[in-house]
Order: sequence, then structure tokens, then C-alpha cells
Amino acid sequence: MKGLQDVSNGKINGALGSAKHFFGDGSTLYGCNMGTSQVLNFENYINHNVKGYIGSVKANVGSVMISYSSVNWVPSAINSQYLLSLLR
Repeated sequence: MKGLQDVSNGKINGALGSAKHFFGDGSTLYGCNMGTSQVLNFENYINHNVKGYIGSVKANVGSVMISYSSVNWVPSAINSQYLLSLLR
């Protein structure tokens, strides 16, 4: 985020950075675009897929774009477990 956006004085100046696509796009069944990730062990899934987002948030990323994929056939955009608990 350094060099892209300046977050001095509690405001974002410059171009808004975005971490995309929260999260697990690279783990969909058969690598399908807009697919689903079949998850049996959520702790392993989260630990494997969330590290880049943790770094982005620590670097004061301005926004996080939600994935268009799903987890166990629940679309990420309506998955309150991930949006309200994990992401926030």
C-alpha cells in the first residue's frame, strides 16, 4: 500500500488500495472461475487462504473486495460468518 495511498491524519489520500477477492478464489473445485471451495476443515482453509489479507489490512489497505466465488456453495457476498466475523 505504500506509495499507492497515504493514510496520514486518519484519511486516505491518493489512489485507494484494494485487496481482492476475499477470500479463497484460488481454492475452488477444479480451479473453476466463480466456483465453490469445498471445505471440510475451516481452520486449515482460513489459515491457508487469509494470510495475504492480514498483510493488506496491517498495511492499511483502503478496501477489501469480496470474492464472487462461494464456500460450500454459500456465496461469499452473503456469507456473514466471513464478512462480519473474520473480515471485520
